[in-house]
Order: sequence, then C-alpha cells, then structure tokens
Amino acid sequence: MQLRHLLAASTALTALAGLAAAQEAALPPVDYVLPEITLIASGEETELSRTGRSVSVISDENLRQPARPVSATLQSLAGVTLRNSGPLGTTSKISVRGAPGQYVPVMIDGIEVSDPAAGQPYFDFGGLTGTGISRIELLRGAQSALVGSRAIGGVIDIQSLRPQQNGLHHGFNLEAGSDNTQAATYGVT
Repeated sequence: MQLRHLLAASTALTALAGLAAAQEAALPPVDYVLPEITLIASGEETELSRTGRSVSVISDENLRQPARPVSATLQSLAGVTLRNSGPLGTTSKISVRGAPGQYVPVMIDGIEVSDPAAGQPYFDFGGLTGTGISRIELLRGAQSALVGSRAIGGVIDIQSLRPQQNGLHHGFNLEAGSDNTQAATYGVT
C-alpha cells in the first residue's frame, strides 16, 4: 500500500516539474540590467545608490581614447582639480575637494602606487593614459578607515582591463593628430 502511494506521489511530482519547465520555456527572456556597483566605497560590492558616500565611476567607454591622459578625464568630475606642468608626459597632480595630491591616495588593482620615497607622496598622472584601464572610481571625502590616514581628500581606484567574457578578445586603437603625432594600442584579454 505504501509503495503505491509513493509511486503516485513520485508521478505527481514529475508531472509538476514537467509543467513548470514548460511554463518557463514559454516565458520570454527577461532583459535585466544590473545596477552599477562600487568596490572602494565599503570594501565590498555595493550599489552606488546604497553607499551613502560621494562616488564617481568612469567606465571604459570614457577611457577608450588612447592618447587622452587619465588626469584630463578625472578633471571632468566634480571637485577634482588638475595641475600639470605641460603636455602628456609631464608632471600632473590631482587635488580632490581642495586637498592636495599627497592627501589623495591612488590605487591600481588594490595596490597603492603613490611614491613613498617622496617627502609628500603623491601619484604622478603625467604619463598615464586610458590604455589598459577598464574602470576608475573616485571616492570623495575622508576615508582614513578604508585606506589610511593620508586619505583626507579622497581615494582614486584604477582597475586594469580584464576580460568580460570567456574566450580570447583583441582590441586595437589607432589615433593620429597634429604635428605628426600618432598613437596606437593593441590589447589582448
């Protein structure tokens, strides 16, 4: 008697599973865009709308111009001031909310890259272009709990280019300008 009930229950569950699979196949695919996240604001993936902090994210679409300095891209953000001593390749300092460069630590892939040997350590943005960079996050305000006591003005986190999908991917940019200047980049992920 119990075996017959067990077989009936098993048959009913199999029929329900088949019905659920048929209904799932009949539904149109859902096109859902995930909200933009920040990693540096709290040390873990957090939606920008839920951080409670002033964070700006520059994505790879804004970094695709190979000869454009990263400092010029950062200068377009609110509260960021650029002080450079000439064209690309010369000394460039970034200040955030009025705090000089030594109070704005710069991290590349989670490693601070400011010059520790300098009396007032700061990162020189002079020769840094958007080539090989996928994302930049600027966290404004005092962040000493996250990065250290120097982070009074804010923190700049630069993330290098990483593959977004499985497989081998190539990227190529070519740019020409006045005075016979040229820039070419090639990347593989």
